[in-house]
Amino acid sequence: MKPSSEYHEPRQARSRARVERILAAAAQLFAQHPYDSVTTNHIAGAAGVPIGSLYQYFPHKEALLAALVGRYVTALEQVFPQPQPQTLSLESFIGQMLERLLAFENEHAGFGVMFTTLDALPGLSVTGQIHAVIQVQVEAVLHAYYPALTEAQRSLCASASIGIVKGLIILARPPYALPPPGHASGGAHRPHRLHPRLFGA
Repeated sequence: MKPSSEYHEPRQARSRARVERILAAAAQLFAQHPYDSVTTNHIAGAAGVPIGSLYQYFPHKEALLAALVGRYVTALEQVFPQPQPQTLSLESFIGQMLERLLAFENEHAGFGVMFTTLDALPGLSVTGQIHAVIQVQVEAVLHAYYPALTEAQRSLCASASIGIVKGLIILARPPYALPPPGHASGGAHRPHRLHPRLFGA
């Protein structure tokens, strides 16, 4: 029976390890297959747990997504360097930001999909938190290097810059191939291969 509330944080070490397997499986499947095609049965099968065990902690797929987004948002806040307009050119600084963002995407399965596409799907506004964190970071950079810009101009420039990066990540994403329910995804998260010169780094 599905619980009525959202994610339940387990207390026992064994239960926490099971939750980690479930989240890791969900992240892999979200990274490799269309979100709408991934089911809780797929996730339970890839994690090697009964579907009832998954529902003990996550009442539905969206709760899994929200848990992953929460983790990624917290981690993202520590990823970007502080702006250094006095010691580092804007071009070099942007190169550092993009390098760290792409490294983060490669190390965190599912992040790229959540960042680039899922926030546009109805009912999945939770993934917009990722965009919001990155938006704040980019606006801070623009404020440091171009203090004469208005708040509206910074917001517009940041949104446009983020949109370009999203598009490039989407172009580098491998094709989807969903396994049948109850089977593992059959491979680890495959990082994209974007050449640094695409970003002027």
